[in-house]
Amino acid sequence: MKNSTGAILQKAHEQGLAIPAFNIPYLPMMKPVVQAVVELDSFALIAVARLEWTKFEAKGPTAIAETFARCQNPGHMRLHLDHVPVIDEDNLRVDPQPIFEEAIRAGYGSLMVDGSRLGLAENIEAVRPLVALGHAHGKPVEAELGAVFGHESGPMPSYEDLYTSGTGFTDVEEARRFVQETGCDWLSVA
Repeated sequence: MKNSTGAILQKAHEQGLAIPAFNIPYLPMMKPVVQAVVELDSFALIAVARLEWTKFEAKGPTAIAETFARCQNPGHMRLHLDHVPVIDEDNLRVDPQPIFEEAIRAGYGSLMVDGSRLGLAENIEAVRPLVALGHAHGKPVEAELGAVFGHESGPMPSYEDLYTSGTGFTDVEEARRFVQETGCDWLSVA
């Protein structure tokens, strides 16, 4: 497991290094992103979010994995399933489990479930079984607490209004409880 996504990110954290993630909403983007990461002798996550195959042209977790397999360089990158929502940007309920299962079969190194549109208790209940599923297959699981705006319909509040009101900001005590009760490996916060 020393070359697993989780181990690599843990080592980067210990060394104070950031690992970028590049989302691929359009499959032809993959090759130049991979080339750039390799040419810079860097490391990155190649990511795909559900939004990128439902609203753009990524075609889904398996298509991304197949494209990744053709141009990847394992010393420089891993594949990450990003932002699989429980409630999507159109406020529709999504079942993340089959998406996680597909990504696990396709060889993703890490997974992410986004229950941030749910209340704390419901988010915990939605995330916990997905963390268990990922961990059963040796995959670290990222989750989200708080609201990262940007894909909602309608106008976004101004940044000044968001900062003044604290709307969507992650509460530190809620984050502690969330991580403890879900067992998630990483937490996206706002």
